[in-house]
Amino acid sequence: PNADVGKFNLVIDNQNNGQIFIATRTGVYYGNRKVLKGRSKWNQIGTNLPHAKVFGLVYNKKQNVLTVGYDGRGVWQYHLTE
Repeated sequence: PNADVGKFNLVIDNQNNGQIFIATRTGVYYGNRKVLKGRSKWNQIGTNLPHAKVFGLVYNKKQNVLTVGYDGRGVWQYHLTE
């Protein structure tokens, strides 16, 4: 999934209640398995993000940090809370 540059990037963490992270040109979102079944809504992470192609998305489970790389716009990190 990390190879779809410019469309979206997806990370699924099967250990923490099935967290799903997705990065698109319109923002970075997270949810759990319920969003795939229509029983929950996506939650947006961060504000004022660049409107650019997503180059990569990495989730560090140990530190609970999500890193998003934008094409030509730098790297953004989010320290997630539980």
